[in-house]
Amino acid sequence: MTSRPSLESLPPEVQGIVTDYLDMKDLTTCVIANSDWKAIFTPPIWSTINMDRGSQFAKFSTPAVQQALTRNARYIKHLSIHFSAMLDCVVPDTESAQIDIVDPSATHHVRKLIVDHSLLSTVWTNLCTLEVHSCLQPIAFETQIVALVRRNRGLISLRLGHDQAVETIQELASVLRPSLREFHLSTPISPNTAKFFLENLPDGIRTISLNIQIKPDEQVDHEYSPTEVGPRPHLLLESLRITGVFAGYQEHVLLPFLACCSTKLKKIDITDTGYFSSKDIGSALALLDFDYSSLYPAEFPNGKDSLDDEIADLLESNPQVTSVYLTNCRSAGWRTAAALHSIEHLHELNLCGSDLPSRELRTILAGAKNLRFLDAISPRPSRKRLEAARAPLPMRMNTNDPLFFSNDLVEGEWATTTLERFVCRVLVQRPAWHVPVPAGPLNVAAGENTMEVYHAMQRPLYRKLALQTHLRELTLGCNVASRRDFQWNCLEMTLASGLGELATLKDLRVLSVLGMNHRISDAELEWMDAHWPRLERVEGLCDKDGNAEPEVKAWIWKNNPRWKTPGVRINF
Repeated sequence: MTSRPSLESLPPEVQGIVTDYLDMKDLTTCVIANSDWKAIFTPPIWSTINMDRGSQFAKFSTPAVQQALTRNARYIKHLSIHFSAMLDCVVPDTESAQIDIVDPSATHHVRKLIVDHSLLSTVWTNLCTLEVHSCLQPIAFETQIVALVRRNRGLISLRLGHDQAVETIQELASVLRPSLREFHLSTPISPNTAKFFLENLPDGIRTISLNIQIKPDEQVDHEYSPTEVGPRPHLLLESLRITGVFAGYQEHVLLPFLACCSTKLKKIDITDTGYFSSKDIGSALALLDFDYSSLYPAEFPNGKDSLDDEIADLLESNPQVTSVYLTNCRSAGWRTAAALHSIEHLHELNLCGSDLPSRELRTILAGAKNLRFLDAISPRPSRKRLEAARAPLPMRMNTNDPLFFSNDLVEGEWATTTLERFVCRVLVQRPAWHVPVPAGPLNVAAGENTMEVYHAMQRPLYRKLALQTHLRELTLGCNVASRRDFQWNCLEMTLASGLGELATLKDLRVLSVLGMNHRISDAELEWMDAHWPRLERVEGLCDKDGNAEPEVKAWIWKNNPRWKTPGVRINF
């Protein structure tokens, strides 16, 4: 008869799965059960040490805890230290010490931490992750950090968040182990130090994060070359993040490093946007098949206040981008439009809050053959988000969003037939009896004030939209707070004005006519229900108070369509 299987007989991998389901209280109970279970459940108890609270100072200051740390240090895989004085508990730089510690939980007290370094000189050698964050005391512990890194041959991740001397940074680069996969340094370093560090990181590094700053009194030599044999190859690097500002030195720092990377590098996050304007860096990234596909206003030379020429120059130097956000860029004009016209793989364009004229949008549509998403109406915050922010309800949309003239948009051909989202307000002339306010510059000549004339002005836009057979969202209006912002000159969205042209939009899911003087009635609703089989939501059939036309309310009451807008109740 075989013996009953026990926990001790299970493979270590299975034992690890068991311990993952136990909290600290359960693990402690298991440790005191017997000697065999103590050997199994002690390592997970000590696998992670996080010294991040002031209340822990008293605990770590006792000899008993220090001795326990020494006994179990071989089990510690992840160590996080948030206070410089605590670092001296784990890596001594002298034979004995007495350290003054300011307890952040009671800053008027100073506690004495007695460290027995003789017990700690040969432990802490199995770390996989080491984090040393901002310190309270202006004391440099560079020696201890270098010693700790040198001692742990299996270190995988290293994060340093306190000030380090340049010499220490360079010494760290020389002692980093081949096993290291992630390195994060938030301490500001000079371009030359960053150049040295990048060129001397271990070959197996996967993720790098640095903070590069140029101090006012610091001179940086462009010809400085810290390595004689050239930078090491970084064929496994996948992610590079650099914060700070190092304008004028992007090529000096990045070009030699990028030359040693491979096509595995797929993520680059650099807050100093000057590197976007460098053609040499662009060429180096092109050799790596790297696609930094999105451009945001923060990446323009002067942010959202950048001039038309500045935006255009950046777009021309980055023809591989697929998404461009001109949000609140009021100066975007004809040069920006010409640059966007030439971007072959432009998939997404955001014009919310911009002043791009209608004719320039026509220029873009004439060249952007792969455009899929066109947004020119600012998104409306959710009700839950507004209530959390205690904002008034309802909140109107951004009145700075552009208005495009239909006559400009329909002139010429649109290169794209792949639009999936069209979110724009379009001005279309309407007859005087439809518009209770002056129509402005869109008035037609006297004697032409007939319904057929105005319907003929709307049909070309319907036909343009009908070619976008992949369209999923058609938003032509926005939420408004008053009649002053109501859009009177707009598409009627009636069968008489040409709505039937949109029968090709079989994949349409969302239709929004919010804040528009539309004339949708029961006939149009019946048509939508028959020709748009995937329609899920229609917005704008009623006002914010739930009032709609009688025939609309009667049709919805009778047919209960699948696409009735969630969360909107029509008053009957």
